[in-house]
Amino acid sequence: MVTTSRLENWQEIETISQQLSELACQGRWEDLPEMESKRCQMLEKFFFEPVSDDLSSAIASGIKRILKADEEIARLARQGRLKIAADLQEIAKGKQVIEAYANNS
Repeated sequence: MVTTSRLENWQEIETISQQLSELACQGRWEDLPEMESKRCQMLEKFFFEPVSDDLSSAIASGIKRILKADEEIARLARQGRLKIAADLQEIAKGKQVIEAYANNS
């Protein structure tokens, strides 16, 4: 028999996973580490005990959703890194132009 609190714990884990995805979509990377740490602790606590048979299919589906959300977060992080790298290159080019101008003045 599924205990309501166990199911509620799992739903909270899924909610946090969705919030992580939303933060990544918003580019609020500074807010992710603390929330991810909380989710990790909750997952460890949740899976400390075996999952009952009547809860296993719901948990399996939830794990798939969490993995999909985590893949999206990773994709967004890669995009963010590429954008930052491009921005840094533009800054470096601008600095070179300014230095060349200053040396030729």
